[in-house]
Amino acid sequence: MSALMAGRARLLDADPDLASDEAALTAALGVETDTVMDMIHGMLRASVVARSMADASDTMARDIMARRDRYKRRAEALRATVFAAMDAAEIARVELPDLTASIANGRASVVITDETALPDEYVRIERAPNKAAINDAVKQGVVIPGVEVSNAMPTLTVRTK
Repeated sequence: MSALMAGRARLLDADPDLASDEAALTAALGVETDTVMDMIHGMLRASVVARSMADASDTMARDIMARRDRYKRRAEALRATVFAAMDAAEIARVELPDLTASIANGRASVVITDETALPDEYVRIERAPNKAAINDAVKQGVVIPGVEVSNAMPTLTVRTK
């Protein structure tokens, strides 16, 4: 019971909005009860609901990002069309009450034709551990400096019907 009560306190500390949302608070923490199993049942159900809400939020975020990307593509297509029309009509500038559009000369830019031919001082090299290769080597008994093996923490699996 003390572990559950400590968990409730940590949850309230970690999620201050939860304390102001009475329905979510009751769902996540359950009503005051004396039985450990009632608290565990309530918290497990609240965990499943919270995961469902997180998944729904992910879906909504993906939908919003897709909408944003469509708007960006639309904006670029419209800009390209206006550019082509202004260029063909030899119109250098268009002024409207809320915007001004003008065609300007482009800036010179660098084009890399062969990355392998570039000297090292003109290349960024990022060093990152290859965890899959390290894990495979350690499993085969290879001792690698700077690598330790830790025991995995026990996990809770929750399956819903």
